Amino acid sequence: MSITDYIKHRIAALEGSRLFSLPPVVPVDEVVREVFISEEVYEIVMPPWPENYDGSRQAGHRGDLDAFTLGDRFSVAEDPFKKPFNAMLARTHPVSDEIWDMRTTDPLPGIRSLGAFGGKDLFIALVWDYRENFDGDPDHWDFEINRCKTKWDELFGSIPRFKGTSLDEYLSNYHAV
Repeated sequence: MSITDYIKHRIAALEGSRLFSLPPVVPVDEVVREVFISEEVYEIVMPPWPENYDGSRQAGHRGDLDAFTLGDRFSVAEDPFKKPFNAMLARTHPVSDEIWDMRTTDPLPGIRSLGAFGGKDLFIALVWDYRENFDGDPDHWDFEINRCKTKWDELFGSIPRFKGTSLDEYLSNYHAV
């Protein structure tokens, strides 16, 4: 079995209890990419959202996750230290850890969900935080990345995170920025 097969098998065992499939809010005939989320991420991306600014940001993040599942063209930053504002998905440092940052930038300052790929077009969002909590604090990035890796280990045990050799192995319909 491939790593993706092992990951999908583990997702199936955890689905509905510790991991949740995230189809788009508006039902569609076909989901192009799959997103699974932890309980933590589930709490902020499921309606109803609070009727305040944070609720707007949470709803915006859900919209971006839905765009991902619908197969919308995504901008992807490969270099964790050169992420243009418009990058919707970015690698984190160190790249070898295979932790990715799903970025919501509208409304500002946005939200970040950190997670990993389980295979091509299969993203697993495990932890999140408001973007302003990362500003000017590299230690906070390290903290959240480590929290994400710990959550992966809790859910997947010794199954390693998916590792591709190019962006094409992670994602369809993207453009590198």
